[in-house]
Amino acid sequence: MKRKEQGFSLVEILISVLIISVAVVATVKLQKHLFLKSSQAEARLVALELAQAKMEDFKDFLTVDDFNAIATGSEVPQHYGIFTYEVKWQVEELKLLDGATNPKKVDISVAWQGINQTSHEVQLSGFLSPLSHFSSDNIFKDLTGN
Repeated sequence: MKRKEQGFSLVEILISVLIISVAVVATVKLQKHLFLKSSQAEARLVALELAQAKMEDFKDFLTVDDFNAIATGSEVPQHYGIFTYEVKWQVEELKLLDGATNPKKVDISVAWQGINQTSHEVQLSGFLSPLSHFSSDNIFKDLTGN
């Protein structure tokens, strides 16, 4: 007697559903992980841009009095996207030159709370010369005669 098979057995269907379920769960976990990492990268980029912008603000002084006014401080928290960033800076006057305005070391930190309420921070350090880039242009002109 010839047996005629039609369709799938219950066991085959259950195994197929199990395989598809595992694949869907893995895909959802991967998507969640990628979203978390991309939001962290974006937040870190915004924090670094805030720190760089603050350092550029410090570099745009016109006079020695403006340079001497650069001191330790902080800004009001800023909101970008879903995060709130706190910008703080520490200024230290370096004792390198006798009887003149000394250079300064600036440490800028930008902190924020991540998606999982974890604290994150980006730090940027640099040095400021008492000679602004505006006045250095004039010195270069005086030296070259142009």
